[in-house]
Amino acid sequence: MHQPQDLKDHLANERTFLAWLRTSIALMAFGFVVMKFSLFLRHLTLLLASNQGQQHFSLQLPTSHTTRSGIFIVAFGVLLAIFSYWRYRQTARQIEKGSYRISHALPFWLSIVVVLIGIYLVVYLFQSSS
Repeated sequence: MHQPQDLKDHLANERTFLAWLRTSIALMAFGFVVMKFSLFLRHLTLLLASNQGQQHFSLQLPTSHTTRSGIFIVAFGVLLAIFSYWRYRQTARQIEKGSYRISHALPFWLSIVVVLIGIYLVVYLFQSSS
């Protein structure tokens, strides 16, 4: 039987895990939107070119970059879900043993990757707007 403090710790661990899962789902959804937007731009380009009767398209969009970016963001969301479950299990075991150790690795790397994704998107938006 768990002591009330242990129960609070386990419930806090579960809430943290669910927050990480929500973050991973949000990243996967965002990556999916980036990818679908890339496909939309590609289809729009083809439609505009075919309406103008062009054999070679004058409007070249860097859709391969956005497609790869979307795939990367979705893959990162999947990896985050895997690592968050691993961290959840590791924390649960540490609570059981009474030897919890704080780990800053997952929040640190998530922050780094999200900042890099943000910088990439800002650069991409500046380049595509000119």
